[in-house]
Amino acid sequence: MTKQATKKKLRKVTVALLDDSGRLAGYDRRSVDADWIGEAGCVAVPDECDLAPGKYRWNAAAGRFDPLPPNEPPASETPEPAALRAIWLGFRALRAGGQVFPAETVAWIDYYGETMDAKG
Repeated sequence: MTKQATKKKLRKVTVALLDDSGRLAGYDRRSVDADWIGEAGCVAVPDECDLAPGKYRWNAAAGRFDPLPPNEPPASETPEPAALRAIWLGFRALRAGGQVFPAETVAWIDYYGETMDAKG
């Protein structure tokens, strides 16, 4: 095998980098033959992917990125799950009693109700 053959250019793909919560943190270009394949925190995406980092979370079960609710804080600022559950239960009780909330709060109540944290 010649040196030219061993220096063959490896094909690269665009990879979405995820934080610990699955939130899109950025992008990188990686070799198809590299060890990252199947690594947690990396998802191959089309080269033209234009999703904004920090605005989407990877939904592995559905194989897609889902938009985050408008007011979801960064993972580093997220309160403990028990505190969020207590807040959600309080909002839910107030809402059931007829309390009117801003649209952003209603969106969060509905979003959080679908999470694993809310299901206990």
